[in-house]
Amino acid sequence: MYSLGVNLSHDRAACLVGSDGSIVAIAEERLDRDKHSCPVDPLGRIFTSMPLRSIDYCCRAAGIDFEDLDAVVFTNAVVAGPDSLRNLTVSDCVLQAPFSPHSRLYTINHHLAHGLSAFAPSGFDDTAVLVVDKGGSVAGQHRLSDGTSVPLLERATIFDSRDGALVPVLKVTDRPARLYENCNSIGALYEMATLWLGCTPFDAGKTMGLAPYGSLEHLPTLRRFYSLTDAGYQISPAIQTVGLDLNPGFYAHRFGPPNANAENPSPEYAAVARAAQEAVEEIMVHLARLAVRLTGRRKLAIAGGVGLNCVANSRIRREVDLDDIFVQPAATDDGTAIGAAFYGLGALGGRWPARKRWPGALGRPYSRTEIEQAIAARPGLTSSYRIVDDADLGQVAKALDAGRLIAWFTGGSEFGPRALGHRSLLADPRKPGLRTHLNANVKKREQYRPYAASITADRARDFFHIEHEEPYMIFIHEMKKDFVSAFPSIAHVDNTCRLHTVTKEQNETFHALLSAFGRISGVPMLLNTSLNGKSEPIVETPDHALDALIRLDLDGLYLDGVFLEKRRRY
Repeated sequence: MYSLGVNLSHDRAACLVGSDGSIVAIAEERLDRDKHSCPVDPLGRIFTSMPLRSIDYCCRAAGIDFEDLDAVVFTNAVVAGPDSLRNLTVSDCVLQAPFSPHSRLYTINHHLAHGLSAFAPSGFDDTAVLVVDKGGSVAGQHRLSDGTSVPLLERATIFDSRDGALVPVLKVTDRPARLYENCNSIGALYEMATLWLGCTPFDAGKTMGLAPYGSLEHLPTLRRFYSLTDAGYQISPAIQTVGLDLNPGFYAHRFGPPNANAENPSPEYAAVARAAQEAVEEIMVHLARLAVRLTGRRKLAIAGGVGLNCVANSRIRREVDLDDIFVQPAATDDGTAIGAAFYGLGALGGRWPARKRWPGALGRPYSRTEIEQAIAARPGLTSSYRIVDDADLGQVAKALDAGRLIAWFTGGSEFGPRALGHRSLLADPRKPGLRTHLNANVKKREQYRPYAASITADRARDFFHIEHEEPYMIFIHEMKKDFVSAFPSIAHVDNTCRLHTVTKEQNETFHALLSAFGRISGVPMLLNTSLNGKSEPIVETPDHALDALIRLDLDGLYLDGVFLEKRRRY
């Protein structure tokens, strides 16, 4: 049996799961090269366009056709038109793709899709599930005195797992009030701060990166505008708006004009970023405790866009009494395709193997023939790069030890925004000035933004205060003080690092590279960032990787056994 999950929200995506435990998934942006892939349809609506490339990719990877799909499940946030917000219907979807008449077609609630994306692969039999994002499906309607009906969106949901299914035990929605006066969203609180800092709505990671540079002076002010309750939380409508209009006026009114220099924010802007970050952490910790209390569970699974806040996740792990925690690596809306696919599998009577390890990569691998064809299509490569077939990983490790920037492409691609050793840009974390060079000349991003690290799991405790394996790069850890100065390119201003631990079982080739680098340097750890340029999706194909090698002026590319190393010019 095959079930296809399809996300039509921002970060459109598709995921195909089989009753045999097989899975493949990809975000549309990896294929159409449009970051976040969120088009407007001919009627001016967003969150309705089918990710046809992703659907075709998944079917081809599994060796099946549309006619072989037993269930297709569609999800989005809401259908957003010029003057309305409503939930998705099957009829919005079926005219866009030739699904088989025998396929069962469903839509699924947005937060349920998020919740299943965390619950199904968590390996937990009994768990609380927490979903927090900017907003999901329409959860109800409020009728005003003039007869106008105002949609109330879901903003946070707590589920309990019962008999393999998720049951909502608490749902936080908008308050009953006029549209634009009723928003009650943690994600919107953070997004408004991000916009005020001079960034885009998808730049929440920049706010998280800037926050440690700021003081806590503005947190008391922000705290006056939200409260923690037994029903979740309440955020003042003064902070945020809803729907298609985004207005950071709250921050401008209290803290000054929006930042005009996003590349180099002043301490004042850093202090507001810190306040917004602390507020999100406090609310998330409260919701996690509430989830434990309402469900009686001691395990927690998290999804929704706020789940990408690694600092908040780490604080939950420290401060909430839990036996275990799992955060879906694709916590934002692309991950809802996973939950939708699992929903369809359940509707067919199937179930994901409960103890199956969640893979770091859900994309398809590329054959040596495809790689050779991509290289052959660029005959000028040999003048600039030495091409070594069946390269020894020791060669790659030596290049990294020499301070070279190496692109890394192996197996299938990761699903979600984290590079987990399949589509990565790697470097020696010991090199001073490397972070400045990467930010200024390669990734072309703000200098305050930190970089993550990958390390063999058996050595992580030597350098970090860490008690758990971190296969998904979704938590931060404090570096031991004796090593902070030794790794300047990965130590953030607060001496933390977003960490990725690697085992041989998890990723044999990447583990072998880290081990080879460790034999040379004494440290089996590398700076690891995603293989893409500014405002670009992570690469998917060998051709994308070769393009990045040239355009980003990198020193080398390991392409599933083939090593292209820039020729030295003397």
